[in-house]
Amino acid sequence: MLQDPKAHTSNIRWGSILPLSITVMAAFGIMFYGFSVYLTDDAAGSEFSTTALSLAYGGAVLGGGLLAMPLGRYADRHGVRLILGLGSVLGFLGLVGFGAAEESWQVVAVWWLLIGPAGAMTFYEPAFVAIDQWCSPQQRPRALAALTVIGGLAGVLFIPGTERLVSALGWRQTTVVLGFVLLVIGGSTSLFAIPKGSFGQHQNPTPKPRAGSLRTLVRDRRFRLYTLAMMLSFFAAQGVLSHRVARFDEAGFAVAAVALWAAVASA
Repeated sequence: MLQDPKAHTSNIRWGSILPLSITVMAAFGIMFYGFSVYLTDDAAGSEFSTTALSLAYGGAVLGGGLLAMPLGRYADRHGVRLILGLGSVLGFLGLVGFGAAEESWQVVAVWWLLIGPAGAMTFYEPAFVAIDQWCSPQQRPRALAALTVIGGLAGVLFIPGTERLVSALGWRQTTVVLGFVLLVIGGSTSLFAIPKGSFGQHQNPTPKPRAGSLRTLVRDRRFRLYTLAMMLSFFAAQGVLSHRVARFDEAGFAVAAVALWAAVASA
């Protein structure tokens, strides 16, 4: 007897996946795409050097990457609920601290110690783990499609949205407002939409990795080359995306127009 293919996808946890996707979109838009507007002369770029702001952002990305393994291990054992909630709180505190910073070292500190870890906890990676835990293999394509489509709206909404807020409120008040938005969305999702526990009906507990497995992986030449290639590609992409609005601003283009075209490119 032929089985209805819809039977495999009828029980997807949309009540958890959709709020999770919106949280990823908000976090990515506020902390990643928002930085390209914060960097301009209409915002923090008028008070801090491009070098200091770039150092702050680069360190945040690096710090978030260093947290990937411990966060992944925790998510495997306990789920992503606490990770997402804590990340929303750290993001809020980091953005408020950024808005209050008076010295370059303060900007670097809040991005490295608060916003970087917040990104690691609220961007795509924990969401991918959650979908793997909640969904069967047949359900995952639809769930991942919803996550990436909704998350992909981050640039469309938050690049011009951040520019409009900066124009209306100033960049310092904008970071506070957007930090509060992140806190409300991420906190609500963590408290009310993310199930407790680590493993859904389609996932078995992950066994502990064998001793020496990471060492063996690092010794693999293919792994090292692939990692290096990914680092270089992300370095180039992050550099372009985070600085594009500021570069056009320096060339004399209106930030509002550049933000709009950046949103179109993100779409």
